[in-house]
Amino acid sequence: MRVIEFDYLRAHLSDELRKAYRDDEVTVIAYRDRPIAVLMSHGVWSVGRQANQIPPTLVDEPINSRAARPMLRELRERLDRGRHVTVTVYKDQAVIAPYEWAREAFADLPAFLQLPAVEARGEGSVQIVYRSARMLQKLRAEFEGSEDPEWEMDRRLSAMRSHIPADRRKELRGVVYVESGRVARVRALDPDAEWIDLDERISLAPVSPPLNRKDIDARLPGLGLYPGDQRLAPQGASREYLAF
Repeated sequence: MRVIEFDYLRAHLSDELRKAYRDDEVTVIAYRDRPIAVLMSHGVWSVGRQANQIPPTLVDEPINSRAARPMLRELRERLDRGRHVTVTVYKDQAVIAPYEWAREAFADLPAFLQLPAVEARGEGSVQIVYRSARMLQKLRAEFEGSEDPEWEMDRRLSAMRSHIPADRRKELRGVVYVESGRVARVRALDPDAEWIDLDERISLAPVSPPLNRKDIDARLPGLGLYPGDQRLAPQGASREYLAF
Protein backbone atom coordinates (compact mmCIF):
# COMPACT_ATOMS: atom_id res chain seq x y z
CA MET A 1 0.00 0.00 0.00
CA ARG A 2 1.28 3.43 -0.94
CA VAL A 3 1.39 6.59 1.14
CA ILE A 4 1.32 9.98 -0.59
CA GLU A 5 1.40 13.52 0.71
CA PHE A 6 -1.62 15.77 0.22
CA ASP A 7 0.40 18.11 -2.00
CA TYR A 8 1.26 15.17 -4.24
CA LEU A 9 -2.44 14.33 -4.55
CA ARG A 10 -3.13 17.91 -5.56
CA ALA A 11 -0.57 17.69 -8.38
CA HIS A 12 -1.53 14.18 -9.55
CA LEU A 13 -5.23 14.01 -8.77
CA SER A 14 -6.34 12.41 -12.06
CA ASP A 15 -3.70 9.68 -11.91
CA GLU A 16 -4.43 8.86 -8.29
CA LEU A 17 -8.18 8.70 -8.87
CA ARG A 18 -7.61 6.38 -11.82
CA LYS A 19 -5.50 4.03 -9.69
CA ALA A 20 -8.34 3.88 -7.18
CA TYR A 21 -11.36 3.32 -9.43
CA ARG A 22 -9.63 1.32 -12.17
CA ASP A 23 -7.05 -0.74 -10.27
CA ASP A 24 -8.72 -0.87 -6.83
CA GLU A 25 -5.59 0.57 -5.24
CA VAL A 26 -5.98 1.80 -1.69
CA THR A 27 -3.73 4.77 -0.92
CA VAL A 28 -3.09 6.54 2.37
CA ILE A 29 -2.99 10.33 2.15
CA ALA A 30 -0.80 12.19 4.63
CA TYR A 31 -0.69 15.87 5.51
CA ARG A 32 2.37 17.24 7.28
CA ASP A 33 3.58 13.66 7.74
CA ARG A 34 0.39 12.47 9.46
CA PRO A 35 -2.18 10.17 7.87
CA ILE A 36 -5.48 11.98 7.38
CA ALA A 37 -7.37 10.06 4.69
CA VAL A 38 -7.54 6.95 2.53
CA LEU A 39 -8.32 7.02 -1.19
CA MET A 40 -10.14 3.96 -2.55
CA SER A 41 -12.63 2.85 -5.17
CA HIS A 42 -16.33 3.20 -4.45
CA GLY A 43 -16.57 -0.60 -4.34
CA VAL A 44 -13.86 -0.94 -1.68
CA TRP A 45 -15.47 1.87 0.31
CA SER A 46 -18.84 0.09 0.15
CA VAL A 47 -17.24 -3.03 1.66
CA GLY A 48 -15.78 -0.95 4.48
CA ARG A 49 -19.12 0.72 5.01
CA GLN A 50 -20.64 -2.65 5.87
CA ALA A 51 -18.06 -3.11 8.62
CA ASN A 52 -18.08 0.45 9.93
CA GLN A 53 -21.38 2.19 9.25
CA ILE A 54 -21.43 5.86 8.28
CA PRO A 55 -24.23 8.26 9.20
CA PRO A 56 -25.78 9.62 5.98
CA THR A 57 -25.05 13.15 7.18
CA LEU A 58 -21.31 12.45 6.87
CA VAL A 59 -21.49 11.36 3.21
CA ASP A 60 -21.11 14.34 0.89
CA GLU A 61 -22.73 14.67 -2.50
CA PRO A 62 -20.37 13.47 -5.28
CA ILE A 63 -18.28 16.09 -7.05
CA ASN A 64 -16.44 15.72 -10.34
CA SER A 65 -12.66 15.73 -10.50
CA ARG A 66 -12.43 19.10 -12.23
CA ALA A 67 -14.41 20.76 -9.47
CA ALA A 68 -12.47 18.88 -6.79
CA ARG A 69 -9.00 20.04 -7.79
CA PRO A 70 -9.30 23.73 -6.81
CA MET A 71 -11.17 22.89 -3.59
CA LEU A 72 -8.81 20.26 -2.16
CA ARG A 73 -8.08 22.43 0.86
CA GLU A 74 -11.79 22.55 1.64
CA LEU A 75 -12.01 18.79 1.11
CA ARG A 76 -9.19 18.28 3.61
CA GLU A 77 -11.16 20.31 6.15
CA ARG A 78 -14.22 18.16 5.48
CA LEU A 79 -12.14 15.04 6.11
CA ASP A 80 -10.98 16.51 9.42
CA ARG A 81 -14.68 16.73 10.37
CA GLY A 82 -15.17 13.04 9.55
CA ARG A 83 -16.87 13.54 6.18
CA HIS A 84 -16.55 11.16 3.20
CA VAL A 85 -15.93 12.69 -0.21
CA THR A 86 -16.83 10.95 -3.49
CA VAL A 87 -15.02 12.22 -6.58
CA THR A 88 -16.33 11.23 -10.00
CA VAL A 89 -14.51 10.87 -13.31
CA TYR A 90 -17.30 10.53 -15.86
CA LYS A 91 -19.14 7.39 -14.66
CA ASP A 92 -16.33 6.16 -12.41
CA GLN A 93 -16.12 6.99 -8.71
CA ALA A 94 -13.43 7.09 -6.06
CA VAL A 95 -13.88 7.93 -2.40
CA ILE A 96 -11.61 9.84 -0.05
CA ALA A 97 -12.50 8.66 3.44
CA PRO A 98 -11.24 9.83 6.86
CA TYR A 99 -8.23 7.89 8.04
CA GLU A 100 -9.71 6.98 11.43
CA TRP A 101 -12.82 5.52 9.83
CA ALA A 102 -10.76 3.43 7.37
CA ARG A 103 -8.54 2.12 10.14
CA GLU A 104 -11.58 0.72 11.93
CA ALA A 105 -13.35 -0.46 8.79
CA PHE A 106 -10.48 -2.49 7.35
CA ALA A 107 -8.91 -4.65 10.03
CA ASP A 108 -6.61 -6.27 7.47
CA LEU A 109 -4.89 -3.05 6.41
CA PRO A 110 -1.10 -2.96 6.86
CA ALA A 111 0.32 -2.31 10.29
CA PHE A 112 1.10 1.36 9.75
CA LEU A 113 -2.64 2.03 9.58
CA GLN A 114 -3.07 0.58 13.04
CA LEU A 115 -1.96 3.21 15.52
CA PRO A 116 0.65 1.79 17.92
CA ALA A 117 0.27 2.14 21.65
CA VAL A 118 2.08 5.30 22.64
CA GLU A 119 2.85 3.92 26.09
CA ALA A 120 4.01 0.43 25.07
CA ARG A 121 6.26 -1.03 27.75
CA GLY A 122 8.66 -3.91 27.64
CA GLU A 123 12.09 -5.05 28.81
CA GLY A 124 13.61 -3.02 26.00
CA SER A 125 12.11 -0.15 24.09
CA VAL A 126 12.98 2.73 21.80
CA GLN A 127 11.62 6.21 21.58
CA ILE A 128 10.46 7.14 18.10
CA VAL A 129 10.77 10.87 17.44
CA TYR A 130 8.69 12.30 14.58
CA ARG A 131 9.86 15.52 12.93
CA SER A 132 7.94 17.40 10.29
CA ALA A 133 9.76 19.33 7.59
CA ARG A 134 8.95 22.53 9.49
CA MET A 135 10.36 21.23 12.77
CA LEU A 136 13.45 19.91 11.01
CA GLN A 137 14.09 23.31 9.46
CA LYS A 138 13.75 24.96 12.87
CA LEU A 139 16.20 22.52 14.51
CA ARG A 140 18.76 22.87 11.73
CA ALA A 141 18.65 26.63 12.08
CA GLU A 142 19.05 26.36 15.87
CA PHE A 143 22.16 24.19 15.65
CA GLU A 144 23.67 25.65 12.51
CA GLY A 145 27.38 26.14 13.05
CA SER A 146 27.68 23.27 15.54
CA GLU A 147 30.40 20.73 14.88
CA ASP A 148 27.74 18.00 14.49
CA PRO A 149 24.25 19.55 14.17
CA GLU A 150 22.48 16.18 13.80
CA TRP A 151 24.04 14.87 17.02
CA GLU A 152 23.12 18.07 18.86
CA MET A 153 19.47 17.85 17.83
CA ASP A 154 19.25 14.08 18.24
CA ARG A 155 20.55 13.92 21.80
CA ARG A 156 17.89 16.32 23.06
CA LEU A 157 15.00 14.12 24.20
CA SER A 158 11.86 14.71 26.21
CA ALA A 159 8.49 13.27 27.09
CA MET A 160 5.37 15.20 26.14
CA ARG A 161 5.60 17.90 28.84
CA SER A 162 8.45 16.80 31.08
CA HIS A 163 11.69 14.90 31.28
CA ILE A 164 11.64 11.24 30.35
CA PRO A 165 11.06 9.48 33.71
CA ALA A 166 13.92 7.57 35.32
CA ASP A 167 12.21 4.18 34.99
CA ARG A 168 11.61 4.82 31.30
CA ARG A 169 15.24 5.78 30.77
CA LYS A 170 16.33 2.42 32.15
CA GLU A 171 14.20 0.65 29.53
CA LEU A 172 15.30 2.73 26.56
CA ARG A 173 17.81 1.05 24.28
CA GLY A 174 17.66 3.43 21.35
CA VAL A 175 16.02 6.26 19.49
CA VAL A 176 14.49 6.20 16.00
CA TYR A 177 14.31 9.56 14.22
CA VAL A 178 11.57 9.86 11.59
CA GLU A 179 11.80 12.90 9.34
CA SER A 180 9.09 13.76 6.82
CA GLY A 181 7.57 10.29 7.08
CA ARG A 182 10.75 8.20 6.72
CA VAL A 183 13.28 6.80 9.19
CA ALA A 184 16.33 9.06 8.93
CA ARG A 185 18.56 7.62 11.66
CA VAL A 186 18.63 5.07 14.46
CA ARG A 187 20.88 5.57 17.47
CA ALA A 188 21.54 3.31 20.46
CA LEU A 189 21.32 4.41 24.09
CA ASP A 190 23.51 3.26 26.96
CA PRO A 191 21.05 2.57 29.83
CA ASP A 192 23.82 3.03 32.41
CA ALA A 193 25.19 6.29 31.06
CA GLU A 194 24.37 9.72 32.48
CA TRP A 195 21.52 11.90 31.27
CA ILE A 196 21.84 15.67 31.71
CA ASP A 197 18.61 17.56 32.41
CA LEU A 198 18.67 21.03 30.85
CA ASP A 199 15.30 22.50 31.82
CA GLU A 200 11.80 21.33 32.73
CA ARG A 201 11.46 19.18 29.59
CA ILE A 202 14.69 18.61 27.70
CA SER A 203 17.48 16.21 28.60
CA LEU A 204 20.75 15.42 26.85
CA ALA A 205 20.67 11.67 26.24
CA PRO A 206 23.76 9.46 25.80
CA VAL A 207 23.07 8.53 22.17
CA SER A 208 25.48 6.64 19.97
CA PRO A 209 26.60 7.54 16.45
CA PRO A 210 24.01 6.55 13.81
CA LEU A 211 23.66 2.79 13.40
CA ASN A 212 23.76 1.00 10.06
CA ARG A 213 21.48 -1.95 9.33
CA LYS A 214 23.95 -4.49 10.69
CA ASP A 215 24.44 -2.47 13.89
CA ILE A 216 20.68 -2.16 14.38
CA ASP A 217 20.21 -5.93 14.16
CA ALA A 218 23.07 -6.47 16.61
CA ARG A 219 22.28 -3.80 19.19
CA LEU A 220 18.48 -3.58 18.83
CA PRO A 221 17.50 -7.12 17.76
CA GLY A 222 13.90 -7.44 16.69
CA LEU A 223 13.34 -3.71 16.21
CA GLY A 224 12.88 -4.06 12.46
CA LEU A 225 13.16 -0.33 11.66
CA TYR A 226 15.89 0.86 9.33
CA PRO A 227 16.90 4.14 7.66
CA GLY A 228 14.72 4.73 4.62
CA ASP A 229 11.70 2.85 6.00
CA GLN A 230 8.39 4.64 5.74
CA ARG A 231 6.62 5.39 9.02
CA LEU A 232 3.79 7.80 9.73
CA ALA A 233 3.29 9.52 13.04
CA PRO A 234 0.35 8.49 15.23
CA GLN A 235 -2.42 11.07 15.04
CA GLY A 236 -1.61 13.97 17.33
CA ALA A 237 1.75 12.64 18.61
CA SER A 238 5.33 13.79 17.97
CA ARG A 239 6.86 10.82 19.77
CA GLU A 240 5.99 7.32 20.92
CA TYR A 241 7.58 4.33 22.62
CA LEU A 242 7.93 0.98 20.92
CA ALA A 243 8.74 -2.17 22.86
CA PHE A 244 10.72 -4.86 21.08
